[in-house]
Amino acid sequence: MRSVSVKILIFAVPLISVLFLCNFQYARAADDLRFSVSTKARVEVSGGEMYSADTLYEHPGKATFHRTYPDRVITLRTDNGNFWRDDGDGETPMEGSESNREFILGHQVHAWLLHFDALSGGKSSCQDVEIFDKTVRGIHVEHEQFSKTLIPCQGRPVYLYMQFGDTMVQISFSDWRIQKGVELPFVVSFNDGTRTFLYHYDEILIAD
Repeated sequence: MRSVSVKILIFAVPLISVLFLCNFQYARAADDLRFSVSTKARVEVSGGEMYSADTLYEHPGKATFHRTYPDRVITLRTDNGNFWRDDGDGETPMEGSESNREFILGHQVHAWLLHFDALSGGKSSCQDVEIFDKTVRGIHVEHEQFSKTLIPCQGRPVYLYMQFGDTMVQISFSDWRIQKGVELPFVVSFNDGTRTFLYHYDEILIAD
């Protein structure tokens, strides 16, 4: 379980003075987690491509990742081990696999920040991890096909690393704002080692 308090003091010189207290509370078990997070973002890809992305997280087994490109749409959805894809002409079932689930849930970044341990099935812990040939300390969970590490163990998250087989995705955060009493990033960068996907969030909604 991870509980973080962040206090920021800014003095009234050319800066604006602010005092706030934010808490990230992580549920102990995924079955105890009952909240939803929906987002809308504009995405810039390092190669010049641009599109919009919507996500909807409902619980650890149910989530949607929707992308709108200038010439097409793609919606991926998982619900309790079942998977669907919709290219704008109706949903078709996808072969169920852990990689499909992780791809869809991997884009539910704000749900992971809010309840990392719960989405990990209550199996995460603070430990030393080897990432890019360096030893770092973070909240880590590992399964047969993937692993996730949130750095650091305490304080405002700096990086979230998601590994799928041989692919390591580095996720970083900026433009933190208060949303329903907690501090969340409105700019998120995904770097898969080949391209960078920069998400500018216009909307983050949390519902109990």
